[in-house]
Amino acid sequence: MDNLKIAVNKLFHLTGHKAAVYALGASDDERLIYTGSSDKMIARWNIAEKKADNFAATMPLAVYQLLYDSKLNRMYAGSGGGAVHVIDLTSKKEIKNLILHPNAAIFDLIKVEKHNLIISAAADGTIAAIDVDSFQLISKNKLCEQKIRSLCFIESLQVLLAASGDGYIRVLELPTLKVVNEFYAHGLSANKVIKHPTKDIILSGGRDAHLNIIEWPSCKIIEKIPAHNFAIYDIAFNPKNSLFATASRDKNIKIWDANNMQFLYRIDKEKNEGHINSVNKLLWSSYENTLVSTGDDRSVMGWKINMEE
Repeated sequence: MDNLKIAVNKLFHLTGHKAAVYALGASDDERLIYTGSSDKMIARWNIAEKKADNFAATMPLAVYQLLYDSKLNRMYAGSGGGAVHVIDLTSKKEIKNLILHPNAAIFDLIKVEKHNLIISAAADGTIAAIDVDSFQLISKNKLCEQKIRSLCFIESLQVLLAASGDGYIRVLELPTLKVVNEFYAHGLSANKVIKHPTKDIILSGGRDAHLNIIEWPSCKIIEKIPAHNFAIYDIAFNPKNSLFATASRDKNIKIWDANNMQFLYRIDKEKNEGHINSVNKLLWSSYENTLVSTGDDRSVMGWKINMEE
């Protein structure tokens, strides 16, 4: 992998949203993805046919996060007003509106199958856990006064990580959401935290533009990489776990070697006709190994990432 080289081809540039695209979600069909925007719309796109699909939903407020539940064929949409809208995709109807974080935008949603929970993270510094079947609130905890940007469930130890606006990453037990450990990770804000799929390390990105490599479960920071010029908003691994990508407010997407954490390639406007504003979300689809990105420029873009020895 020392001589690994990357070739990038732009596959599509989809438009239709009238404002920044903050949310990006998968589906049970690898060809279909969902996006949510501050234009209050949820849209579905066919990345194989490179066009909008026959689904759209209007929300009361901006959509900041989407979570697809393949088991129940539901979409959970986190809004700018602190509600989780539960949409049945079979009937294409909203079946529940859960006000979990009043007047505070929801920035992340995850499902923890073993505990049958949907967990939300919000701008008011709180996280909440609800039962998937009954929609009852199981637990709620205020972690700090700043935003909670990202959640990550660690299967091996059955704990939850939360990246917080005060720069800390906290380790929480389930289902109580009690904090059992915390460590300072980023200046200004910790924006994203994700477990490496094959290694005992955590990756985090922050408002300080650094990518952190963190030993797990000791939570010792191994390396702080000045990865971007501005805040890092998302991190996504490819289906083979050989590469990962980072998205930033600096308008760039960077591709990294997942084996040695080395930088490989920058996708930008000049070289690749990339985003002209902040890149907010990434999804690395198994459909033809397509990296999908969304941003403040209202765009949904697709990238083919080829590795060459």
